[in-house]
Amino acid sequence: MTITFFDANARTPGKHLSTKRLAYFTAGTWQPTTGELEQLVDHIVACKDCRKNLETFIIASIDADQPENCPGAILPGFFAKIRHIIREIDMQNDISAYIETLEMQDLEEAEHQFPLLAEHLKKCKACQSLLEETLTLLHRAEGAGLIAPLSRIK
Repeated sequence: MTITFFDANARTPGKHLSTKRLAYFTAGTWQPTTGELEQLVDHIVACKDCRKNLETFIIASIDADQPENCPGAILPGFFAKIRHIIREIDMQNDISAYIETLEMQDLEEAEHQFPLLAEHLKKCKACQSLLEETLTLLHRAEGAGLIAPLSRIK
């Protein structure tokens, strides 16, 4: 079966992966070539809508009753890893907006606007460190006059 993930204009802004193609992939009926997988990963990293669609298909495709010796049994573990990566990408993408909200408003508002990131930050040492280092760098740059201070919303 030859199915490609990408239409001719898939890299055009506003174009997304088709749900039919995602269904074939998550069902395990189609395995992309190395080149197709690279294109898929590049697009998924850059496109939040397609990450959410893929995550939805992954959740729907995992069958808890699937026997371990079934040829597709490896897929749930693979998809769990993809879901984790998707969440990490979303967290990395949201952290700058979280920092801006934190600096311009307060912690309560940042946690309100980004509840998943706020929960993630409570558990993930790497992201806690990234947040602290970014805030330190931001404050040093403001103090040195390299950037204008962020104005707090009153």
